[in-house]
Amino acid sequence: QTHPGSMADSNEFMANYRAISAKLKKRFMRKPNASEASEQFRTLATSLIREGNQQYAAFCCLAAARCEQAMMNSTAEAERLTQAAQLFMDAQMDETSVDTPGYEDNLSDGISCYTLAAQIYLRSHRTAFAATIYMELAGALAVFRRAEDAILYYEQAALLLKDSPMSAITAWTQALQCKLRIANYEGALDTILRIADLANAACCSEPLLSDGESDFFLRAASNCFPGPFRDCIVDMEVMAVLTLLLMPAPQREARTPFSALYLRYLTPSGLQPTTTNASLFLLLQSCVMAASTHDIDALKELQADLYSMLTPLQNDMLSSVAASLPL
Repeated sequence: QTHPGSMADSNEFMANYRAISAKLKKRFMRKPNASEASEQFRTLATSLIREGNQQYAAFCCLAAARCEQAMMNSTAEAERLTQAAQLFMDAQMDETSVDTPGYEDNLSDGISCYTLAAQIYLRSHRTAFAATIYMELAGALAVFRRAEDAILYYEQAALLLKDSPMSAITAWTQALQCKLRIANYEGALDTILRIADLANAACCSEPLLSDGESDFFLRAASNCFPGPFRDCIVDMEVMAVLTLLLMPAPQREARTPFSALYLRYLTPSGLQPTTTNASLFLLLQSCVMAASTHDIDALKELQADLYSMLTPLQNDMLSSVAASLPL
């Protein structure tokens, strides 16, 4: 999007860009001043950002990144690439918000810049920085409704954060939400299990799935002291129950690790873990029983009672359960 009469005009931009680039050409007995050129590209990018031309500003940041690469300054190169990626994403958002017909060139360029920045950090063993880049990229992809691509980068970030359990859980949870939005329930259950296992491992050394027939959520909850990891296990239990309700019966029954959990909620005398709010457990248990008997009216009443106890995503899931029941 250009603004006539400003530096964002294509001709003026190219003139400024070429003038700076010319300084990088090798001259007899003189080494190009990459540092000066990098600073000038950054100054030009700042002017373009003020004028609202994110795409041209991104090109300037890319040029600055190449200057930093020439000076073997990998940290500054990664920073310029990240800024270019953010600007490309902003440019794509501007096009999307005004329904501009065309391609997703800015989105593709943004993805490339993010991944290049992450690779630089990985080469220097700065995994936390790379994970942050992947999280930011995944978030942008989710905004553009590219959930499957977002999942890949959230999961890459989670794997890089394995030494920081709470950060890894955050990344896995974002991947889980994307899977649920595209109705990938099998994948969602796998991620729920991984999150619960991470929370359990942060509290004790006992493997979560030592016995496939036992209710691992009960065991994990008893392993963890009150705090964020126990809260995480409770949240994953709710997510697991709602996900199981969204699956066809044969598919649900094939998920053996979750059989004991589902049976606990399906049985009126099912044992309530001490970590779960009593009202939440009983209302959710009633939902499972109502869904199993296709009692839509009862389920809708329970939805109203549960609304304040569930997250927005969990409320959407419960609404989907009600909508999926036969009339």
